[in-house]
Amino acid sequence: LITVNLFFRQYRYRYIYTCIYLYTKFMLNNFLIAYGSQTGQAKAIALRLSEKCQAHNLTHRIHCLSANEKEFCIEKERLVIFVVSTTGDGEPPDSAHRFFTCLKRQVRQKQKSLSNLKFALLGLGDSNYNTFCGAPKALEKLLFQLHAKAFYPTGYCDEAVETATVAEPWICGLLELLLSNNNLDSIDKTLPLAKLSLEMENTEIASLGSTPERLNGIMTPRSNGRESQAIRCHMETDPNYRYDYYYDDDQRRRGDQSTVDPTIAHSPSMPSRRPRFYTFEECQCRWAEPSVVGCEQLRNVIELKVPSMALIVPKLTSIVTHEDYTQLNFPTTTPETEYAGQASPRYMAKLLKRTVLTAPTAKKTKVLLEFDLSGFDTPYKPGDAFSFICSNPQNEVNWLLYRMNLSVLADKRCTLKLLPEAERRGDKLPPYLPEVSSLRYLFTHCLDIRQSPSRILLRLFAEHCKTFGEKRRLMELCSSQGQQQYQRYIRRAGLSLMDVLHAFPSCLPPVDRLIELLPRLRPRPYSLACSPLVEEKRCNIVYSLVSVTAEEGRFYARNGLATGYFETMQIGDQIEMFLRQSSNFCLPSDILNTPIVMIGPGTGVAPFISFLQHIKYIFFSKRNISDVDGVVVVLCISCHIIMFGCCCFCLYRALSTEENRWCERWLFYGCQFESLDYIFRKQLEDFHDSFLLTHLVVSFSKEEREDKAKYIQDSIRDNGFSLVRLLTEMNQSRVYVCGDVENMAKEVFQAFVDILQLHGEMSADDAKKFMSDLITNERYILDYWL
Repeated sequence: LITVNLFFRQYRYRYIYTCIYLYTKFMLNNFLIAYGSQTGQAKAIALRLSEKCQAHNLTHRIHCLSANEKEFCIEKERLVIFVVSTTGDGEPPDSAHRFFTCLKRQVRQKQKSLSNLKFALLGLGDSNYNTFCGAPKALEKLLFQLHAKAFYPTGYCDEAVETATVAEPWICGLLELLLSNNNLDSIDKTLPLAKLSLEMENTEIASLGSTPERLNGIMTPRSNGRESQAIRCHMETDPNYRYDYYYDDDQRRRGDQSTVDPTIAHSPSMPSRRPRFYTFEECQCRWAEPSVVGCEQLRNVIELKVPSMALIVPKLTSIVTHEDYTQLNFPTTTPETEYAGQASPRYMAKLLKRTVLTAPTAKKTKVLLEFDLSGFDTPYKPGDAFSFICSNPQNEVNWLLYRMNLSVLADKRCTLKLLPEAERRGDKLPPYLPEVSSLRYLFTHCLDIRQSPSRILLRLFAEHCKTFGEKRRLMELCSSQGQQQYQRYIRRAGLSLMDVLHAFPSCLPPVDRLIELLPRLRPRPYSLACSPLVEEKRCNIVYSLVSVTAEEGRFYARNGLATGYFETMQIGDQIEMFLRQSSNFCLPSDILNTPIVMIGPGTGVAPFISFLQHIKYIFFSKRNISDVDGVVVVLCISCHIIMFGCCCFCLYRALSTEENRWCERWLFYGCQFESLDYIFRKQLEDFHDSFLLTHLVVSFSKEEREDKAKYIQDSIRDNGFSLVRLLTEMNQSRVYVCGDVENMAKEVFQAFVDILQLHGEMSADDAKKFMSDLITNERYILDYWL
């Protein structure tokens, strides 16, 4: 016993010190990855970073910023890696609003609560908008104001260029830094930070003048000094010509809920209906030959800064065999991978009804679709949206396969495998790419061929051009000097992959690199235009048919991907869809007593139809008022007479009780012509006549009227006094805006700033701060489309 006692007395301090050392090492190296994501892209990058950290045995946790003070406490963290996206015009994602509010509150209180925090930040944004990476830059500023320290340069990913061009090098450099430091508490001593930004050019650009890629003899004759079109097509045929959209049986399901293999184009049990193929020669005859025209401003630039080919690191290879993919015995369903923002399992919805809402002569056709949801069990609410999974039109896929000289291999078994170098780096095959399929299946169901090619993809195209003039022009478009040209002639013109390949006939990129670099084909979301209380097993959506003409470099006319698909659907056809994750674009809990202002032009009125239907159902059910076939029936207790009609004094008294007397509901709606495209007119007027909608303000942009404003923002200014009173005196009031974020949403925001200055006696800065506070407190809520 004495010997044992002496042994423990001798070594107990060493044991205690060892425990303290191991605990301290674990705490210092157990860092946090925190993400704020709107569409799921930031979350995907954070998960990708987490996988790489796990592969290198780096202890960490990963949480959404909304989990602050639940799963983690930012004030107690020592090291955090942020991955934050931007939504709208520089606003933080919905999941990060409360986190931003918490930091802003601490800044106002002049706290130094994050003095022990070291962070790295990767921001996601889109340079097409006025405020690029507004949310990540705001977060970085807040962290510095709270005395946090950055241990790694901040990266800003630009979706207009390619998110991966900044994200991948940023992650690799971060991992090298983390792996080279055993003690993360002293990590800031290893990297002097003179500039906390990671310019894309410093990462991806290789000067043509300093590398073997330099183009000699690029001087060309001067023209008249006028800037010409980047990609010009000599249209010899009718520019409004449209080919017929064709969707095969694997793209559109008919009849009941029977399962059809989405991976098999044709099988012996299916009808032997052969799709119509356009040969390459037919395509050349149908669509005219393009001419590539250089930019006068870039014609004499010798040192073009273009993305380095080192960024296009090959990751996978495709192996095509002689076996016919359509005759192989594969499982009847593909692996169901989740999409960003998916909140329910996929569901095959049957089309029950189609109603054209506009006049035949209307400029844009607007259609109401009604789907059967009999087997859909996930609850949803007004303001939610369904995403519809649409395939690429088959004749566009046919043209692409012929253009790539892949028509013979299009329906053969194609196996995708990672290259050995990629496996050693810890890369994985994206889950949306099946390991075994066919090239036709990949370009039809998995890859987005409609989206404008990124600058990285244009760089790849330039590398595989045989003609010097075409290579030069592609180098100009993907260069940093030609970024404005790229935005104008590629992005804003909406050129697709086929448009660019048609404009550069000598370009023939490897199909493996296309599969790697093309983005995933994403579902298209549409807001509900009905309340689940009114239509329990059915849902309505509204779409405006998108028609794109053959001009500005687009060599063929086309419809929008989803709206073109909807146009081909017949009654009884089925389409795959799912419920999107709910956002803050929803009715408040106290529905009947919260004043709301709804703003939506065109099809942007759809979610407000669901709002008003929901309010009507709840209101009438609480007051024993029934709605029978659109006629309001009220039993007047005082005179014991059943009264019909919306003008009944008893109905007015029922709807104007003390509880709801000051509950205002405004709707600002806009369209072009009253007689052509005023959709949901009867329903909106019924809501207004029954006092559920206290103010209905309609604008007609193409009509000259003295009594009505032409645009919604003008109507807001005309009613500025009442709206300012509503926003400033009623703290529970809310404003909902549904529309185009690039144009309408900005103009509406500015209209509110103007009326706050005029009627609220605020300065321009105070008015903008007031609106920012409304957004932070979820009182100004935006639901937008691009």
